[in-house]
Amino acid sequence: MSNRPPLYSAADSCILRGMTLKKTLEPSSSSFSFESVDRNRIFLFIAHGSREEKSNQSFFDLLSQFRQVFPREKVEGCFLEIAKPSIPEAIEAAIRKGAREIFLIPLMLFRGRHAEQDIPAMIQEARAKHPDIDFHYASPLSEDPFFLETLNRKVQSFVKPQTGKRS
Repeated sequence: MSNRPPLYSAADSCILRGMTLKKTLEPSSSSFSFESVDRNRIFLFIAHGSREEKSNQSFFDLLSQFRQVFPREKVEGCFLEIAKPSIPEAIEAAIRKGAREIFLIPLMLFRGRHAEQDIPAMIQEARAKHPDIDFHYASPLSEDPFFLETLNRKVQSFVKPQTGKRS
């Protein structure tokens, strides 16, 4: 029996484990910064992948923005299917670069076949091939409390402020 945590657990849904989290509140916004404690760690963000290069490029643009906000972290992107690099390719590249701990963060909204079966199967294969590497798999975005806040902000952007006057 392995002493590793389960592949998909509530504890793994928080990618902040092992980091110091600082929250700075400013008027109308909040930002987070991380102080990295382990340079042998990498975050692999997973997108679905598209035949439309513009869509894939949007994913890489998002990663570039993330790197600017968290410059001390190693961050790479990979795709579930269609586009490159694939999840197994990205895992192998991370290990070649010295990663000993790999956090896989799917940019999937809900638990579905990809999040529940396909990605975990790829991670299990990598675990079997590299038993000395620690793998962590985050839950889908909809399970994060910040997701509801994001949805609320999106909804509020469509709602007119209450002025007390009827139109």
